[in-house]
Amino acid sequence: MMFAPVGVLGIALLAFLLPLLMLPLSCFMFLAFQGNWKFAQWLRSHKLVFWLLIALQVLSYAFTVLVIASFKQSAREGDIERAQAEIRRHPVLTQASMVRSILAPAGSKIDLGYSEDWNEASSAEFASPVSWQGLQLKHIDWRYGRLSLAAPGQVDGWHCAAGEVLATHSLSDMPLRLAYCTLASPTVLPDITLPAGTKVQRDIYVPQNSCMARWTAAANRALETGSKAPAPADCADSKDEGVVAAWLLHIPATATPIRWKNQHWHSLTLQVDIQTRKLLGHGGELAQPPAKAASAP
Repeated sequence: MMFAPVGVLGIALLAFLLPLLMLPLSCFMFLAFQGNWKFAQWLRSHKLVFWLLIALQVLSYAFTVLVIASFKQSAREGDIERAQAEIRRHPVLTQASMVRSILAPAGSKIDLGYSEDWNEASSAEFASPVSWQGLQLKHIDWRYGRLSLAAPGQVDGWHCAAGEVLATHSLSDMPLRLAYCTLASPTVLPDITLPAGTKVQRDIYVPQNSCMARWTAAANRALETGSKAPAPADCADSKDEGVVAAWLLHIPATATPIRWKNQHWHSLTLQVDIQTRKLLGHGGELAQPPAKAASAP
């Protein structure tokens, strides 16, 4: 901006005040010049002073117009600069290019974040599926560790469905560690066969008799009764802690009830040990067994 060295705020204030001061002066000069006042007579006899005052008023209005035009030009330049920065941060590839070790096809949309560094890209939406770590990807987000699969793929021992967002702890982990996905096909476990559509989520299992569970229950009771909460328990060395990494498996409600442990369930949630796939806990909504069809007479 042309007035930047003087100070934008000072220039803007001056451009605002000058018209306010010049307008009353203009009105006063007009009335005085038309009347028979001594000031009017003096002005008529000193034409140079009169024209100097007129020039001062014209210059003040011209200065205000110039400041307004300069501010508008600065705003336009700022908009153009921001638009260009946005284009640089979100380029659309005109040819196949390497983006964080992935060969992205032409037409892919890349989000470079604020670094504008291709090796630090935030996410990429591919124009056509790309192969990465044995998976077919249509989108990858390095910020939040998310993948969108173009086709079903095997991740961390689970057959994940296409089209579902696959969250991982870190895309730099090899092999890839699954945090969440939906199963693409039935999966057999020691105690149950999980149908397609089952939600798989990484979780932890806290036994009811563990130190952490007892402290959490005590803290919840204190919150409900308004009493003093217990001091944080140090459960790190507790032998009965028993907290283990687990998979949380949620089988959503379907038209056909789920049969498990000789019971029928509308929906069922299981926790299994990540290492052994041993059942750790379960919950869900029980259903009545389907009625048997009446036999023909």
